[in-house]
Amino acid sequence: MLYMYPKIACDSSSLILLVKAGITEQLLKECKIAIPKIIYQETVERGKAKGTKDAYIIEKYIQNSDII
Repeated sequence: MLYMYPKIACDSSSLILLVKAGITEQLLKECKIAIPKIIYQETVERGKAKGTKDAYIIEKYIQNSDII
């Protein structure tokens, strides 16, 4: 039997705060974070344009399929 991680939906503010607080890794051990395309645009694309460190961290989680 495959174990399926529960998924939680996250808005931009919550996702950024999780990263800033340094608790994203802990949360990802228990569940997956699901975000729509607009949240990706707000957190990663706009964040990278502003040069925020959080944007690159969030992008790494997406590339690793931890955030879907």
